[in-house]
Amino acid sequence: MIDVGRSGIGVGRLRLDATGVTRTGFFRTRTMAWRDVVSYRLGIRLTGSPWDISYLLPVTQQIADIRDFQRALVGDSRVRATIELVDAGRQTLSFGWPFRHHVRAIAHVLERLHEPTLERARAQLARVGAATFEGLVLSPTEVTLGAAAPLARERVEAIELFDNSPVELRILVPAKVWPYARIRLDAIADLGAALTLATELGYPIRGRALFDAFMP
Repeated sequence: MIDVGRSGIGVGRLRLDATGVTRTGFFRTRTMAWRDVVSYRLGIRLTGSPWDISYLLPVTQQIADIRDFQRALVGDSRVRATIELVDAGRQTLSFGWPFRHHVRAIAHVLERLHEPTLERARAQLARVGAATFEGLVLSPTEVTLGAAAPLARERVEAIELFDNSPVELRILVPAKVWPYARIRLDAIADLGAALTLATELGYPIRGRALFDAFMP
């Protein structure tokens, strides 16, 4: 169980237990049971870091990012993350960095929801030939991100998580400086399931450590 209050000014409490997530505010309490959650949206922003040369060198930046997530698990980090849970009726419950130990709480949610969301995505892929994650559509032959036209798999250099604060999901193509398409991470549903399924379909993934740092 996780039971934490806000880290700054304001009234509120966040509780995660065996039945679901409860967020208590000044005027109301909102609860969503695990069994009712059908999808989630994850947002990540890296900000407020003290100067450190490791953030300036591409070869060490990923190591620095993972270190920040490790610090966030004990409440000391430049990581500001948010998560929104969605039920079948499109009702939502969200929480994030204003709560103490929010990264640890989000990691617990992702661990709990990863397998169910992945199985639903696999079932959709088997049923209709493509899996839809709101702003991202994956199939064995093409990928669609945001409002961009579908891109054939053989033209995809990589699907990338990129720290543009907030973190974005991007599609890269060979010999192009700018990404073919880009979208904020929190516009993608079930990010963990999307990355796993993309890997299973043979798409190269870059920057996955930004997500995997949340996972146990």
